[in-house]
Amino acid sequence: MKQSMVFAVYGCTYVPQMWEKHFCSSSINRLYYIHSGSGGYMLHGKKYPFEKGKIYFISSSADAVAYSEESDPIFHSYCDFEILPTIITPKVLCFSPEENSMDRVAAEVFNEGCRRATERRENGLSFVLQEKEEALFRSAVLYLTERAKEIMSEDIIDDEEILKAIEYMHKNIDKKITVEKIAADSFMSDGGFIKKFKKCVGVTPYVYLRNIRLNMADYLKELGYTLEYIAEKVGYSDAVSLNHAMRRNKSRKD
Repeated sequence: MKQSMVFAVYGCTYVPQMWEKHFCSSSINRLYYIHSGSGGYMLHGKKYPFEKGKIYFISSSADAVAYSEESDPIFHSYCDFEILPTIITPKVLCFSPEENSMDRVAAEVFNEGCRRATERRENGLSFVLQEKEEALFRSAVLYLTERAKEIMSEDIIDDEEILKAIEYMHKNIDKKITVEKIAADSFMSDGGFIKKFKKCVGVTPYVYLRNIRLNMADYLKELGYTLEYIAEKVGYSDAVSLNHAMRRNKSRKD
């Protein structure tokens, strides 16, 4: 399956206040390299601390929320990018680049690209690097995400039909999606598909689709878009039904 990698944003910085509010779980995948500070991520109601010097890959399907201690904020290199279909996992992957020389080189290139992007942004320029720099940066990101996949291979979803179903959901988030259609496209019965999906991902396809829609809605709302616009982009009929769903989802997480 061909990989898609379009960056949303990347840089090297201390996390902003209310990080967990502005950069909560979403349909965006994230790569973090932790340099210092106290914080971590919350997954299924349990907190896991970030470790200095480790690289974390947080998949969109993990539904994890990152947090930082206000008195000692996280300083990290980070990259948000579109879904990588070959790295779909309900868990957060992490590894130390210090254990392998190639990992260290890739991490250094990643850090330098993030640092340069932040420097450009602070000077009022586009954060996007020059062509050769970006090509090198992309190579480092792909290498590090593939290393995360390789090191934590037991946590990766490798069922081709489930991967196709997940990719279809993300690509068609603004359209009407039915489990019946996805199951038929996978040449499976509805019940068989639902059972297999839950075994691989940890939740039913209904819950997964709801999560990626509402997480994306939260992400777009934080960026300042109207509920009317967001509803159209995440597959809800109107702003009222979306607002109701977002409220229910918030109370469910609280």
